Amino acid sequence: MFYGHVVRALGDPQRTLAAYEHALSLAPDDPSLLNMTGVALLEAGRPDEAIEFFAAAGRIDASFLHARINLGLVAQSQERWAEAADLFASALAANPAFGHYDWNAHVEIDYFRATHFETPFGYHGLGYHLAYARMRAGQLGA
Repeated sequence: MFYGHVVRALGDPQRTLAAYEHALSLAPDDPSLLNMTGVALLEAGRPDEAIEFFAAAGRIDASFLHARINLGLVAQSQERWAEAADLFASALAANPAFGHYDWNAHVEIDYFRATHFETPFGYHGLGYHLAYARMRAGQLGA
C-alpha cells in the first residue's frame, strides 16, 4: 500500500490505481486498501466505481469512518446534497473528534490522516463538507 501512497503523491493516477489493485489481490478484505482503491478511482474521475470500494470497506469494518466520509464526498460531487449531509453527519456522530479543530493551525483533528491519507486530495475537513452539503440541500441550521 505504501507504494500506492507514493505514486499517488506524485500525481500518477494509473500507477496509483494499479498499486492499490495489486495490494488488493493479496489482501482483498482489507478495508484500508478497499478505501484507498476507491480514493484512487474517485481522483481518476470514476466516482461510480469508487462507490463499491467505499461501501465494501464500510461493510467489512463499520468503524472505518473515512469510507463513509468518502461516500459523502462522492454524493457531494454528484450534487446529491442531502445524502452527502447525512453521510457526513453520521461520520461526525460516530466520531465527534472529527468536528474539533485546532484553530491556530486551521486543521481538522484526524489522528490517522498523517499515516493513512484516507481521503482525496482537496478534502477540507468534515465540518466544512457537512456545512456545505447542508447549505446546498437547504438544510442549513439542521
